[in-house]
Amino acid sequence: MIKVIAKRYLKADIIDDYLYLVKKLADFSRQEEGCIDYELYYQEKKNLAVMIETWTDQYSLDCHLKRITMNGWPEKLNFYADPKRKGGSEVYHKLY
Repeated sequence: MIKVIAKRYLKADIIDDYLYLVKKLADFSRQEEGCIDYELYYQEKKNLAVMIETWTDQYSLDCHLKRITMNGWPEKLNFYADPKRKGGSEVYHKLY
């Protein structure tokens, strides 16, 4: 099992627009083979959106990343990102 933690600091006052877009991505992703969970969390104080994804295996995650890249999702989401603050992704493999 694989967990992905993807963090994105947002521009001011755009959370509603961002959420509208991310709901589409989450709904799309949840239908993909190998997706166990795909959720969005938000920390208001830092204006930080965090996607927490759970995938059955690396192959499923790789297919997902290929699909979202082909469909332009990184560019769509980065439109809402605060260019002064770096987010990023971390991938964790379940050991126990």
